[in-house]
Amino acid sequence: MTYNEFKSQWSTMCAIYNQRPLDSVFEAVYPIFKELPVEMLAEALNRHIQSSNFMPKPAEIFGYIKQKAGVTENNLKNEAYKFYDAYLVNITSADAVIENKKMAYAFDACFGSIENFFNRPSSSYQESKDREAFSDAVIYSKDLKLEHVPQVFKGLRPYSKSISVAFFGSCFENCRRLALEHYSETGEDKIYRIDLPIPAERQLEEKEIPMTPAQKQKNLIFMNKVLSALTSKNLNSLDLSKMR
Repeated sequence: MTYNEFKSQWSTMCAIYNQRPLDSVFEAVYPIFKELPVEMLAEALNRHIQSSNFMPKPAEIFGYIKQKAGVTENNLKNEAYKFYDAYLVNITSADAVIENKKMAYAFDACFGSIENFFNRPSSSYQESKDREAFSDAVIYSKDLKLEHVPQVFKGLRPYSKSISVAFFGSCFENCRRLALEHYSETGEDKIYRIDLPIPAERQLEEKEIPMTPAQKQKNLIFMNKVLSALTSKNLNSLDLSKMR
């Protein structure tokens, strides 16, 4: 906050408690609060006014602010643990869309990619460390603007260039929009499956992949070749790779 914003807030409090505002006091106290948003100071002053008949010391006001920050951090830590336990333990090799920007920032900061997440050392000790680091990153993100944080993370795609997407969030349509925006920007348009959000109590369910008419025709020709080979009992011709 600016010096004038601070002076206005502290002067109002002085008037309420019938105290004379002094520039020397403003100049001495302002450095304690200058890095904070003016709204945070105003809220702390209001809390004190509602609970005390006496002019506060700067340490008392700063105590209100620290107390609220502690509550906020505990809430974020619990939110991070819940997300980690419900979603990240179920993450697959598919591309991932993370709806919550704080969670997306933490995943990017801790792991960077799904490949790195999968290649971590496998142990309960490592899992505990990663879970704690993830919650710390979520708490750190509360003071960031998060305007350009990535929310779509590329999966492993080991067998196909087609894109499989898993959603990590509560709003299907919001996740779907994030996915379509991302892939249109990157020029990747071969999305063949979009998965619903993953409930905490079960793993990602596979869904039937719809085939195009050309794929159906190709599969029909392939099956006719197999049936023909079986009918003629020409087992040497059952090299499926050559029948494709």
